[in-house]
Amino acid sequence: MEIQRFLGDLYEENTYLVLDPDSRRCVLIDPGRRLAALPQGYTLDRILLTHAHVDHALYARETAERFSAPVFLHRDDLPLYLDDTLSLFLQAGVKRDAVPVPEVFGDGETLVSGALEIVPVHTPGHTPGSVCYRIGDALFSGDTLMRSTIGRIDLPGGDRAAMLESCRLFARMQENPVLYPGHGDFSTMRREKEFNPYLRGIL
Repeated sequence: MEIQRFLGDLYEENTYLVLDPDSRRCVLIDPGRRLAALPQGYTLDRILLTHAHVDHALYARETAERFSAPVFLHRDDLPLYLDDTLSLFLQAGVKRDAVPVPEVFGDGETLVSGALEIVPVHTPGHTPGSVCYRIGDALFSGDTLMRSTIGRIDLPGGDRAAMLESCRLFARMQENPVLYPGHGDFSTMRREKEFNPYLRGIL
């Protein structure tokens, strides 16, 4: 597995391209940056959204149409995704002429792309349908968990109680995946348990 990171066009969002060299398939997580081309010989299998806010879904339609790839989203974020106000597209001054209908999934579902087994972990709080994607020893955590902090809960869909439960889920995690957040630098779960004030001592 190979992971490429790109800085998105809004709010220094992280967009990730996850490549499976064996099958030559890849997935794009949070298309906040225009994807000009794929690495040679690769096919884009899926576009995965950690949640529905504009900086993470900015180029969902364009990317889906250009590469004929479906968009995937947790079902609890569908109302935000379809609403230009709740998804913050209007706030960011971005006009959508049309919204691609995503493939929605629920809790406990696993997605497969080539040799990549993608396990969505429902972590509400930033939005109702926020998820982290576990792929091998990597955890793509969107705006739920970031290096030394957590996502905002004062935006549409934010919920303090749900965020605290998601923090408890992270604190109970026995594994030590590498953390690829929606904003900021990489980390590890072990580091966050030790230094992140929102995880430390929460159990």
